[in-house]
Order: sequence, then structure tokens, then C-alpha cells
Amino acid sequence: MTTSTHLRALALLSAAGAAALGGCALLFSDLSGPAAHRLVAQGARLVDVRSQEEWDAGHLQGALHIPIDLLPARLAQLEPKEAAVIVYCRSGARSSRAKKVLLAAGFREVYNLGPMSAWGEPEEQSP
Repeated sequence: MTTSTHLRALALLSAAGAAALGGCALLFSDLSGPAAHRLVAQGARLVDVRSQEEWDAGHLQGALHIPIDLLPARLAQLEPKEAAVIVYCRSGARSSRAKKVLLAAGFREVYNLGPMSAWGEPEEQSP
């Protein structure tokens, strides 16, 4: 199994666990913070789909800001469509919509981190 396959399996388990717990914000997420860190380290694009005001108040380092309402017009900024894309927002609702927009546009590897707070800190690496 490849690393990407492992991360996809982890994302599915994360989503299933969130659904079982009935977590509101977590219900939208299909990717854990540590898995997101690993994907970004491998070259995934991190995209903040919140408003300009929310972005100005703080955002994740290295993220690209494309508000959800502007996403359809700015899809070219995220190409190639084969590259992994991780979307996030405040609660997970807008990033869930963004994931649907990207998949409908032909992007093949799209993950919803959900709320920005799910990013957390990277996991410690074993020596």
C-alpha cells in the first residue's frame, strides 16, 4: 500500500469516527490534522475558503486564500487537477461545499480538513 492510500484510509476512518461521535464541525471533515500535515509536506495545496475578513484575522501558514464564492472563477489557480488539494474554513460547511465544487470540476484528490482548528500541530516523528 502506498502512503497516499494509507492517508486516504486514515481520512475515511476519521470521517467515520466523526459521524459516530455526532460532532457537528467534525462531521464535515474527512481528514485529520496530522494527515493534512503529511499531505502538505508531500506537496498538497492548502486552501482557505473563508471570507476576506476571516483570512485577515488569521490563517494557516502557506495557505492560498480563495473565498468559497470566488472558487469557481479561480479553479485554474489550483491546477493541475491531479494534485492533492486540502480545503478548510471556520466550521467545515464552506469547505464541504468547496470540496464538492472541486470534485465536480474534475479535481481528483480533494480533502476537507473542516475547521481551521483541526490543523493543530504536526505529529512528532519517531527517530
